[in-house]
Amino acid sequence: MSDDNAIAGRRGTSRRAAAAWVAGVVAIGVLAGCRGEDPGTADVGGVSADAPAKLTRTAPLVLEALTVTDQTPPAVRAPRIPGEVEGILRAGFYGDDRFVREASGPQLPCQGAARVAYVLVKNRAPDPTAEVGDARVLVEAELKCDAGEKEKLTFRVSLDDSAAFGGDGQEDGPSTIERLMKALAGRAADVLHGQVRMREATDAEVLDALSTSTHEGILAEAASEAGERKLEAALPPLVKLTADGRDLVAIRAGAALGLLRSRDEDVIRALAHMTNGPNEEKHLVAINALGDIGGDSAVRYLRSIAEGHPNPALRDIARRAVARLTGDDPDAVVAPEEPPEDAPVELP
Repeated sequence: MSDDNAIAGRRGTSRRAAAAWVAGVVAIGVLAGCRGEDPGTADVGGVSADAPAKLTRTAPLVLEALTVTDQTPPAVRAPRIPGEVEGILRAGFYGDDRFVREASGPQLPCQGAARVAYVLVKNRAPDPTAEVGDARVLVEAELKCDAGEKEKLTFRVSLDDSAAFGGDGQEDGPSTIERLMKALAGRAADVLHGQVRMREATDAEVLDALSTSTHEGILAEAASEAGERKLEAALPPLVKLTADGRDLVAIRAGAALGLLRSRDEDVIRALAHMTNGPNEEKHLVAINALGDIGGDSAVRYLRSIAEGHPNPALRDIARRAVARLTGDDPDAVVAPEEPPEDAPVELP
């Protein structure tokens, strides 16, 4: 993963893409085949380098219009859901801490489009009437916001999630889809809210957000901006945010540390800790960041990952990072005899 897409994966969706997404979840049993570069991927595009900073960061953000499209193939749509999609998405986007329909003062407006796809899967095949299985939901959204005469800022997000249904103590399939869709709609709105707030923020505002905000979207985007702008003063809060319980925030913080390339031991140790736990996309970001930073400590951790990580693909990425940093043959890279104290542990 490059520095650019570690911070902002680039992805759009069409009807064909949504159909491919459904096919992908069936074919491989996970959502990874239809995702963007990162979980919770976000893209900022269509921005002129000289675009004026006219999107205020204090007034409520105005979303004048939101179109909602259900891109799930009709043959696999679960019962009840088609009639509820638009209401769920609108409820997720409009709220005091996200967007409002009308401005209470001077505020340049945004227009939005949201797309959803969902499927109930049983025995790796779509089954809209299944009583037991997995529910999977994808939510993507795009905002176009006015930023002065003939200027528009474009913001995008893509999120997905899954959950089992029909087992002991579990909801039925449609109820599970509803729950996932509501959560994803709110998170998508939070991410977009953060993008709009932080895209034109000053360096001081980015640093303040990293230290004081609790908003997932603002923290994630502030981390991205800190990395892209090479704000060395952001190192302490970014180190702390690598341990944030919200994966999107932690991933963005880890990617930003890779861009800043500080070899401070606290930075290296924080990235090493990111390779613990079940989320292997966090592991990938940490491995890439360590490879970008380099230095003896980073190489030591990468060697340990190359030898002991349970995922062979990530072991290979770590081996290649070591080879790039040391000039060694990737096939000859092995872990040190005594792994560092904070080396990753095997996952259960």
